[in-house]
Amino acid sequence: MGLQLNRNKKRHWLLTFIYRFDKLMLLKDKIKLKIYLDLEWIFNRLALEYSFKVFSKEEHPFRVYSKEFIFENLSGDDRVMDLGCKYGDVTKIISDKAEYVLGIDYDKGAINIAK
Repeated sequence: MGLQLNRNKKRHWLLTFIYRFDKLMLLKDKIKLKIYLDLEWIFNRLALEYSFKVFSKEEHPFRVYSKEFIFENLSGDDRVMDLGCKYGDVTKIISDKAEYVLGIDYDKGAINIAK
């Protein structure tokens, strides 16, 4: 017989499907791992991109954490170079704390928007 416990978490249909599909794939574990790591990267990238559509600039967890980190680790006399600044959103946050900040990006159009 065995011990049966109530499931606290709702079963996710996609995860159930993937586990069953995984058992059907006749591939070596190393190949499966490579596939799953590639998928992990793809879905992390998609989740990040969609998160910027869902959250406002002020409420986005990445921006909130970045601002907290910047304010905890910079002082008023620091000079900062922001490489890959794109539109200067984080550069602006840095400029609120540091003495001087230089934003650099290869995209001239983005730099013009940042200015």
